Amino acid sequence: MDFTLFQRIPFSAFDFVHLQGWGEPLLHPKVLDFISYAAHFTRVGLTTNGILLEKLIPCLESLDYLAISVASAKEEKHKRLRKTSLKDILAQVKLIAQKSSRPKLVFATIMLTDTIEELPDLVLLAQECGVDEVIANNLDYIPSRELAEKAVFLRETNTKYSKFVEKAQETAQKTGVKLVVKNCKPEEVLVCAENPTNSCFVTVEGKISPCVYLHLPTKESHIPRFFNGNELLVPKVYFGSLKDEPFEKIWHKKVYRDFRLTFERREQALYQSLVLEIPELPSPCRTCYKAFGV
Repeated sequence: MDFTLFQRIPFSAFDFVHLQGWGEPLLHPKVLDFISYAAHFTRVGLTTNGILLEKLIPCLESLDYLAISVASAKEEKHKRLRKTSLKDILAQVKLIAQKSSRPKLVFATIMLTDTIEELPDLVLLAQECGVDEVIANNLDYIPSRELAEKAVFLRETNTKYSKFVEKAQETAQKTGVKLVVKNCKPEEVLVCAENPTNSCFVTVEGKISPCVYLHLPTKESHIPRFFNGNELLVPKVYFGSLKDEPFEKIWHKKVYRDFRLTFERREQALYQSLVLEIPELPSPCRTCYKAFGV
């Protein structure tokens, strides 16, 4: 995304902007300009693999939230999965943590069958580095049957992994590090955590999508998904492009308003004494694990 297109996003209309999609944001040559510009209007967050953390030092005061994605708490396993040294990343994290004016620091990891046992160690690592929080996410986007085998929440025996979560929670309580563990029991929710009624995703080309899970940076018009044992192709969803029209016009298009209205009506069911009918999820959301609270 070029800077001119970036400036077309009405940041003041949102409480928070997170500069991350499916790639590494710190690879963008103007990412510091993006952060500084957005910070004039709203709170700004970023998720990074940590390789280029040093690049952020000049604009730490403009960031409110900085998440570092960690594949494994073990050096060799992290290096095998990410092709980079965890030790080098942790050294930069410690330097940032010591700054008097810094963003909230978070370690973000994905609960996989071959890494969840390290969750307690990651909490200890966070304490050692001065990190405020650890978030244990699910592998909530699954493009293939092979990857589904690694998702903890899809294992019928996922209760055997609960001991690692419980130990991590005990460790967090002792160390003072906040630990957030995502739900491992899929059950349809009224509105998913992506909150499409009040938020959206802007692609690098300026297209407006309800959320990151309805866009993939590929040439194909469909998103591959593995859901409930089936391999599917789900159409990408866009309601317009900032290259062609203002954000406000896109946001208020009838087709987009109707999409959001479905979730608003589902949410209203919480406050009704007698719920006669809950609207069905929009078609592209019915096979998304985020819609099942994971």
